[in-house]
Parts: sequence; C-alpha cells; structure tokens
Amino acid sequence: FRDCQPMPSRVFTPDQDGTITLVHLQLPQSTNGVTAIAVTEEPASGSKLPTTQPFLVGTVTRSQ
Repeated sequence: FRDCQPMPSRVFTPDQDGTITLVHLQLPQSTNGVTAIAVTEEPASGSKLPTTQPFLVGTVTRSQ
C-alpha cells in the first residue's frame, strides 16, 4: 500500500508444496508513503485492485 492505496505487483503461483521463490519482483523505487505489503488471492490474469481480503500482510517501517 502506498498512501493508503493498494498497488498491483506480480501474479505468482506457489508450487505444490506451497513454496515459491520470486525473482525479478518489481518494488517501488522509494518507500515514501509505503506502509504495508500484502498478498491476496487473485485471478491468473491479475487485477488492478485486490479482489480478496489479504491473507499475508507485513508492515513497512523506515529506518532513520
């Protein structure tokens, strides 16, 4: 989330054992305004806004 608005990232599918290694994940160039990173279940084609409730959320903090 940047400035309280969700931002789309990359669609991925975990392996059968539930693991995944993400390569070339596009992250914002700056963390200004970024407060959290969340994972939702979305269609394979992706979506501009989340269509489901996040099941994994991490808070982003800035070090001074």
